[in-house]
Amino acid sequence: PAAAAAAAAAAAARSMIHPLSEFEYRYLRIIGRKGSQHKDIRKTLEEIKASIAAQPTPPTGDKDLLAMSRCAAKLRQVMDTLLEQGGKDIKCIRKVEKRSESILDNLAARITKELIERDDFERIEDQIMKTAKDLDAVRATPATTVIESCIDK
Repeated sequence: PAAAAAAAAAAAARSMIHPLSEFEYRYLRIIGRKGSQHKDIRKTLEEIKASIAAQPTPPTGDKDLLAMSRCAAKLRQVMDTLLEQGGKDIKCIRKVEKRSESILDNLAARITKELIERDDFERIEDQIMKTAKDLDAVRATPATTVIESCIDK
């Protein structure tokens, strides 16, 4: 009898929690989709995705590094806008995280022994670090630390 009562209490607690989380989920989705600003954010995120996809594989040296820098700056603007709106659009924030990860992977893949040995490495390193600093503003883990560890290898 005691076990049955405990199981019933646990089931009741789960049924009470589930509607709240479902309500919160729907609320966040509705709030995140209001206004034309959201359409602009989605459009910008799609443009960034296309720009990242257009990069040569594997990335080399400073080729198209300016495009990655522009993408990182746009991501920073998008994240600033999302935070100004209260940071409630979880879906777009996750997209920003994914795009920042793609840009960071692109930057890290550029850093090779051959690049480090080049005469103009300091110039390229400065460009990469500036881009990584823009990514730091939209990431939980610093991109500059990842890039520095790639250079130190």
